[in-house]
Amino acid sequence: MEKGTFKAKVVQHRLSLSAQKGTPGVIVTFELDGDEHIDASIWLTDAAMGMARKNLKAIGFDVDKLNVSELEKNPVLLAGNEAELVIVVDDYAAKYDRVAYKVKYINALGAKPKQMDLDRITKALRAAKNAEQEAPAESEDPAEEDMSKLDPRG
Repeated sequence: MEKGTFKAKVVQHRLSLSAQKGTPGVIVTFELDGDEHIDASIWLTDAAMGMARKNLKAIGFDVDKLNVSELEKNPVLLAGNEAELVIVVDDYAAKYDRVAYKVKYINALGAKPKQMDLDRITKALRAAKNAEQEAPAESEDPAEEDMSKLDPRG
């Protein structure tokens, strides 16, 4: 495991209460490339509701249509859904000279262009190639031309 931004797949989830304060949360187990797994905590406190909503939406849970209890009833309800995880070194573990990682952010994967848009983009790219072939030859690096203007020797 290492820190960074990774695409991950939901394996399972469960409702939980934190050991120290009894804070309600959803624990989501993600699978990274290969066999690596990491748990992410989505805390369900009044102060964290906005972030919780964003995180649950990112993994495919629509809080406007489903009750949170569905996550406990069916621990694989969201299995296979993908998200982007930002993984960081766990500072708490580092205090005890241990190396551990935690999920700092759960983000929805970026939207992908539709096939219709991809077809239009491909056509535009091909047209740019044709226009490039028809254009008169210029300097390989357009910046070179401007550099001569900056030379005090003229």
